[in-house]
Amino acid sequence: MSSSPLPFPSAPPSATDRKARPVPPPFGVPLDSSNGDTASADPTNGPIAGPSVSGTASPIAGPSVSRRTTPSEGGGRSSVGHANIPNFFAEEEDSRRYLRHLEPDISFLDRLKTPAFIILAICVALFFVLFSTWAHYNLDQAPHRMFKILAGVIFLVLLFVRPEHTLLVLPFALPFSERLPVSPLPMANSKNILMAALLLAWIGHGVLRGERIMERSPWNRPLLLFFGWAVLTTIFGVFNMGDGASDIYPMLQSLWNHLMGFVLFFVTFNTVRTREQVQRLAYLYCVGAGFGALGVLSEYRGYSYGKRVGGGMGDINGAGAYFAGAIVVTLEVLAAKAKRGWHRVLLVGALIGSGVGLILPASRGAILACGFSGGLQALRGGPVRILLVAITAIGIFFAMPDHVKQRFTETQEEVASGDVEKGSSGRTEIWKATVDVIAMSPLIGVGWGQLPTAMEQTAYGDGRVAHNLYLEIWAEAGIPGLVLVLVLFGIGIREALALRREEGFARILGNAFFYYMLALVIANVFGGRLFTFYSSGALSILAALVFRMRAIIEEERLAAWQARRAQLEGDAPLPLPLHGPGSLSR
Repeated sequence: MSSSPLPFPSAPPSATDRKARPVPPPFGVPLDSSNGDTASADPTNGPIAGPSVSGTASPIAGPSVSRRTTPSEGGGRSSVGHANIPNFFAEEEDSRRYLRHLEPDISFLDRLKTPAFIILAICVALFFVLFSTWAHYNLDQAPHRMFKILAGVIFLVLLFVRPEHTLLVLPFALPFSERLPVSPLPMANSKNILMAALLLAWIGHGVLRGERIMERSPWNRPLLLFFGWAVLTTIFGVFNMGDGASDIYPMLQSLWNHLMGFVLFFVTFNTVRTREQVQRLAYLYCVGAGFGALGVLSEYRGYSYGKRVGGGMGDINGAGAYFAGAIVVTLEVLAAKAKRGWHRVLLVGALIGSGVGLILPASRGAILACGFSGGLQALRGGPVRILLVAITAIGIFFAMPDHVKQRFTETQEEVASGDVEKGSSGRTEIWKATVDVIAMSPLIGVGWGQLPTAMEQTAYGDGRVAHNLYLEIWAEAGIPGLVLVLVLFGIGIREALALRREEGFARILGNAFFYYMLALVIANVFGGRLFTFYSSGALSILAALVFRMRAIIEEERLAAWQARRAQLEGDAPLPLPLHGPGSLSR
């Protein structure tokens, strides 16, 4: 009885189509590490280094595979099944290796010689020459500046050919987002160029590879609804309290600056695919935050060590909230005992840097949020976390400059004497005025960005921000805007709690994100700490990592369940790869 062929071809492609190279073994069979050669994939040619097929006498060196007889042999339908479930996920790399073998071996230079690329290059060159000429005469910009910008764009495009590698730059860019180089061209600042490159890499890769650009996630619908509602309230506010149509463009530009960081959620979630990528980006978030403390130290030194500073983030309270969240995440990752010694060293350095970044802005709300979240983290985390939190708290206290300690002492004395208004730096009066603004239009708000204008019409008489995220959103975007923000927070906390029930790094990430969300929610009671590129960007990246880890775990469970079910039925198909064309994620 002749055996049926294995699921992959037994001979390499024709030499006329591609360069001849050794044929990889069938799906799930490891390569021979001794000489790089592979055994014959033809089951009729003697011993094979692949799955055994029932009905043959071939020795095997891989997982057992059962095969039913074909209809021509008097049996039922033909199928091949894997019985060795523990090696199920280890076979994905072998599958990808085989698929890469089927691709034509075309060099990078050969790809540049294609007519489409040549035509595109000519069009881009002509456009840039014409644009440089126009900018030179109309914008008074010297051509050398334009060529510098072009060189920067080319560098970014080359760098962002691999979007999963590009994301590794973001944790280091976020703490310096307000100090990045500016451009002489409108809307061509560093943040916009960075976002354009990320979006182009993400969408372009999906289109070229024929993959789904946007996968399902718990945040997709509420976040897109929030974007749409924010645009509508911005346009409404322009005509409600602004100067009409002439204000539409600057207000939409301001809205983009506020919400830009949330776009990173879609880029991160749809680019990160594996556990290793999730873990690497989480580590780099901690290290990048610690590195961002250099900007705070530099500015603090420039003011002779006696003034509150915001560093590369510009805003004092926003910087404090950013580093408060980074501290609780770093504490959780560090407490989980990193496997490598240099990881521990980097995390300890990041924790020290984030501590410095928390102290020097002297944001009372941020320190309170960090203390509450860290305290809960210690109580629920066991002896190791108690020790780490205690060491961190003691270090922060003794490292505080005198002017920071004096600020807390004065606040405590003012509150103890009953002067809450002075102790809160006037926040209680501002909150009352914000409530008066909410009463003007409680359902849809007065319009995005119109709170200072509306506050001038209240008894407070001065245009200020609300110093409370939730009151500010309610006043400007109404009940729908507030509900959508709370839904985003609630979904994040729910997914973090679900991830805490897993094992390994998934549990670490779930714990870290839960305490991060707790610190963020508390910090925003004392000010609007969300709608900045660095704050919303950090939240979006961490949320994307949590949701992606959850998706990976669910995919693995689904694949294992399908394999187990097929095995019990005696008809186990070959497993699908977890990601990419034909994957379960599709």
